Amino acid sequence: LVDRLRAERGVAFEKLKSDEVRELEPGLSRDYQRGIFFPGAGNVTSPLALVEGLMGRAAALGVAIRTARVLAIEPGIDEVTLQTNTGPHRCEVVVIAAGIASRDLGRSLGISLSVASERGYHITVPGISSVISRPVTDTASAFVATPLEEGLRIVGIAEFDTPDAPCDPKQSNKLVAYAHTMLPDLRVGEVNHWMGVRPSTPDSLPIIGPHPDHTNILFATGHGHMGISGAPMTAAIICDLVAARTPRRSCAPYRVR
Repeated sequence: LVDRLRAERGVAFEKLKSDEVRELEPGLSRDYQRGIFFPGAGNVTSPLALVEGLMGRAAALGVAIRTARVLAIEPGIDEVTLQTNTGPHRCEVVVIAAGIASRDLGRSLGISLSVASERGYHITVPGISSVISRPVTDTASAFVATPLEEGLRIVGIAEFDTPDAPCDPKQSNKLVAYAHTMLPDLRVGEVNHWMGVRPSTPDSLPIIGPHPDHTNILFATGHGHMGISGAPMTAAIICDLVAARTPRRSCAPYRVR
């Protein structure tokens, strides 16, 4: 079924035997007896640089970037007022794209968003990104190793807890063990630990669209751990809605819920 769906959607893939796996990635464990290679796949080598680049491009196009804490959103007939710690800001349209905090902002507007706090962990080992040449996924243990500019990143732990709950060091230790399982010759010295909160929905579909009662308040949240992948189409849909165009993709599956 999965192969058929990939073929129907034009996703190129190749099934590999053990020797073909190691031909692509010699550092992988010999325990891997087969794999799937996606020759057309791409990946981001620096998430920070990506975001900074987008912000720079937006600024070059005349976008004013302001930093403030939103205390309240007050919908009006022709405008929306943001009450912030730096004073009120009046807007024609407001887009709520605040990750897990979108849940609280939605609640203040009478909307109970179906968004849960899915906390993800990753570790980054600086200086050894060349140990593999592309992202590699271990489907059995559901973790991913990705070479980044800053080092080798291992990600694959998720837990549901309150956003401000303390980090669990055992989760990061699991990732170190996963790294050694995938790359038995890996020498791990310094390790940078990270934990972040992802806004996840029960059906894994993001929430994209207008407030049911205030069409000049839009939501763009609930992407879980697919934020970078889902951002371009989300932005395109939101742009259509802001410009009062028919969205290039129906918002019905992603409606506020």
